[in-house]
Amino acid sequence: YGFSKLIAGVLTDRFSARVFMAVGIALTGVINILFGFQKALWAFCILWFLNGIFQGFGAPPCAKLLTNWYSKTERGTWWGFWNTSHNTGGFLIPLLSGYCVRAFGWQYGMIVPGFIGIAMGAFLYDRIRDSPESVGLPPVDVYRGEELATTDEGKPPDEKKLSVRETLFKYVLSEPNVWLLAVSYFFVYFVRQGISSWSHIYLLDAKGVANAQEAAFRVSGMEVGGLLGSLCSGWTSDRVLRGRRIPVIIFWLIGVIVCVAALRAVPVSWRYANWLAVFGIGFFIYGPQMLVGLQGAEIVHKSAVSSTIGLLGWIAYLGASIAGYPLTTIVTQYGWNAYFISLFGFAGTAILLLLPMWRVGMKARPDTTKVVVPEIDRFLECANCGGTGIVLDFECGPATPAQQLSCKFINVPCKRCNGEGFLPRSSALA
Repeated sequence: YGFSKLIAGVLTDRFSARVFMAVGIALTGVINILFGFQKALWAFCILWFLNGIFQGFGAPPCAKLLTNWYSKTERGTWWGFWNTSHNTGGFLIPLLSGYCVRAFGWQYGMIVPGFIGIAMGAFLYDRIRDSPESVGLPPVDVYRGEELATTDEGKPPDEKKLSVRETLFKYVLSEPNVWLLAVSYFFVYFVRQGISSWSHIYLLDAKGVANAQEAAFRVSGMEVGGLLGSLCSGWTSDRVLRGRRIPVIIFWLIGVIVCVAALRAVPVSWRYANWLAVFGIGFFIYGPQMLVGLQGAEIVHKSAVSSTIGLLGWIAYLGASIAGYPLTTIVTQYGWNAYFISLFGFAGTAILLLLPMWRVGMKARPDTTKVVVPEIDRFLECANCGGTGIVLDFECGPATPAQQLSCKFINVPCKRCNGEGFLPRSSALA
């Protein structure tokens, strides 16, 4: 799954996010259906491997689509809403599959969700479009008034001519902040895996909770907290910090440390306090899990968003996959105190890695000493462009196979004022 996210991310930047997402979920549905007709262990292993590959086609295209369709000051909120699919899907699908197993047999617990996946793939292919520009709309940042449209001269040179390898090296692998995010992501997933895999065992073994059902109740708040934490962290980064993600990630990781300490300190007799501690861990760990990917998508060129998400996702799942053995060794050889110290250390390391990026997303203060204000008695605002220096033009180009005519609005410099936004008084009056 991790390698698939990396490969799918690179390919999505070259091809259609819409196609990759729809095909990925449809093929995952096919694999689910095939699961229901197998009995041999080797067949289950092969299908599980293929399932991981096709499921990896989901996150990079989603990241690309969210970046293209939502502006910076609203993207965190919608990215957080998208991230809750982990929680809502994980809650709903056991109910559906459980009903199908009980009513029709275990095979239908795989077959019915498989057909739902195929239907959803067809729906996504029909409804999703790769970007506003692909349907003749202006870029979302221009529509929201957050930045001016770039002209052909303002684009990176040879943007459309870069190969997959050149795009990956130029915009992703050569960006130091991407690597800081990647390594911090490794530790974030390490902590998440450590809590989700070991908290249940800790309550039974170290705290002496009465039985597995009681321990399951006390850790059940993690997914609920994760859902709310994703939404709140995205909203906070949008509305409070105006698109800055790193401070929110750091504050949320500090919250993880506090809640892990609370889980260690709360007496076993305080049943609901244990639940709240695990709820807090879920709330604060899912925020960084979501925002690190979002920050990675925003610091690279739009042509490399999916590649960046693929790289970050691969390293994150590398951390999750190898967390088992080190934590097992720590718990068995050094005890639960060492387990908690290691979680504090991993979360603290992630914070230290992100501190150099604290100012990412901050707008530089304008240097007012260099602003040239035209003399009021000599210049007037251009009436044609309203003083902006830019006007909208309607451009039609060659049609695609799915369209009879492809037209869109573009921003061009105002011809009357040559893009200056003001005119000499004599010219304006004329």
